[in-house]
Amino acid sequence: MRIRVEAAWRDAEGTPWVRVRTEAGVATAKWCGEPTAAGNEHHVEWTVDEDAVWGVNAHVVEDARSALTEDGERLVFRGRLQLDHDGVFTLSVGDWLVMFDGGTPPPGLADGECVEVSADRTSATLYPYLL
Repeated sequence: MRIRVEAAWRDAEGTPWVRVRTEAGVATAKWCGEPTAAGNEHHVEWTVDEDAVWGVNAHVVEDARSALTEDGERLVFRGRLQLDHDGVFTLSVGDWLVMFDGGTPPPGLADGECVEVSADRTSATLYPYLL
């Protein structure tokens, strides 16, 4: 996924953070790479360490538009579901993928359904890579 950095800083513990703009929205997450600055563009991979729990922070939704938003201290990913195995699933958010551990999905849930997953922003990390 391609992002544009809107702001970059370190918190009191020295953890690097970035606020980024994507084609799906704007969000704040931890940064795991060489230092960056506002205005820089990168290709990144998202990792989310918080498990998706169906009916708690993972839900089927009617709105089929991909989105990345913030709700207080939580990031909200909305995209098309791709069921994998062993409780792992992927959300296709625009043209990029985010993998989640989610336990057993609800009965009747199928590939292609639109799903929202929220996660504490401290569980989300961006890893830049070169093409």
